[in-house]
Amino acid sequence: MIIETSANHIYFVTDTNDANLSHVWNGLRVKRAQGGFVVVKNARKELVRKAGSRQIADFSSLKGAA
Repeated sequence: MIIETSANHIYFVTDTNDANLSHVWNGLRVKRAQGGFVVVKNARKELVRKAGSRQIADFSSLKGAA
């Protein structure tokens, strides 16, 4: 799913599958591009807080994901 944080950063996120990390997602930074989203250059996995985030799209909007 694609989310936007309270700091206006956009991420493609997945669950961490760890009970101790239930308050965060694994995220990969993306940007808006041509009616969808693309992964930014040199993006790396980050932990993204669930609090204050909102869903803006689903996975089908992500273009060029590896």
